[in-house]
Amino acid sequence: PTLRGFFNHDFNALTPSERAVLLAVQSGEATDEATLAPGIAEPAAELHRRIYGLETLGYLRRNHNRLAIGSRFLANYLTLRPESLSRMPGSRASEDAVRLTLSRQQEEEGDFLRVRLNNRRARLLQLEAIRARKLLKTPNATLVEMTQVEGEIRRLRRLLDNLNPACAPPRVETPY
Repeated sequence: PTLRGFFNHDFNALTPSERAVLLAVQSGEATDEATLAPGIAEPAAELHRRIYGLETLGYLRRNHNRLAIGSRFLANYLTLRPESLSRMPGSRASEDAVRLTLSRQQEEEGDFLRVRLNNRRARLLQLEAIRARKLLKTPNATLVEMTQVEGEIRRLRRLLDNLNPACAPPRVETPY
């Protein structure tokens, strides 16, 4: 009963669109954004932002680019009571307030990732300068760190691309 009370409270706090997304994913009707879009009356960018927010909160997760409910407990809760969940009273938060909050959160996360990316690029430049000075006598630790930094740069770029394609920095073709 206690766990159900927590989920009731959480589900009550969601907007009708967020609830529709969760119920569609749980029912198996939608497994990605493309199959989810027809059932949710929102522009694609808004739906992407909403899904991102649900992922950030742990309600959804991606499994091989397919959407899934974030936890087994939540999935069980949604499975046991789908008819009563669709009749629950709406959230007190307006769609506009949630949209604004998600947008700000996405901007802040994008800013953080861009700062981190720029720091990693600066470190890579420092390491490349060391390698250029020492040529064949470059310490192995420097080469290992360069490989790690290049991997971090690739990971940060993917995170920025996934955050929102409009937030991603311009792509310049580089090997990393």
